[in-house]
Amino acid sequence: MADEPHFKVVMLGDSGVGKTALVNRISEGVFNEAHVPTVGSQFIALPLEVNKRKMTLELWDTAGQEVYRSLVGFYTREAKGAFLVFDVTSEQTFNSLTEWVKFANEATPGVKIILFANKVDLEDQRTVQTQQIKQFAQANNIDYIEGSAKTGQNTVDAFERMGEMMLSTEAAIQPQLDIADDKVQKKKKKDGCC
Repeated sequence: MADEPHFKVVMLGDSGVGKTALVNRISEGVFNEAHVPTVGSQFIALPLEVNKRKMTLELWDTAGQEVYRSLVGFYTREAKGAFLVFDVTSEQTFNSLTEWVKFANEATPGVKIILFANKVDLEDQRTVQTQQIKQFAQANNIDYIEGSAKTGQNTVDAFERMGEMMLSTEAAIQPQLDIADDKVQKKKKKDGCC
């Protein structure tokens, strides 16, 4: 049996949107009310099974503050996936998404992105509506999921969806590798004596 694939996935978004809370919810099943901003980054290996296939998502929880943006770029390089997290109770964090999409695509062209609309449990404080999120996601050709790190709503679905996207990317790459290997094998046969 082949080794389980590992995929680097970064958590991006403004400070305070719930990136760390989302990682803690999916990895430990807990939510901590206290907000302590991430400094630099935090790494978690998340074992996952999607479509009967085991894999590991290497989650890089990054700082959202502008002062750490150059470090975030370093952690984002060579990522296969990215969660763009924002807070549905903060129009400002939603408006920042355009810059985060640009940032992710420049750091890693072709990165697969899921937009996670966090804090939907705070419905009475909500300022960003589903229609706005849907329009943004369609305009940027990215998936979106609304959920809550606090309650756990749609968190498992979000990470399973990322796993599906990683496997589909791997499947798309694999046939190209097989073709390249086949060409090398044919060339070796032509060059050899037997």
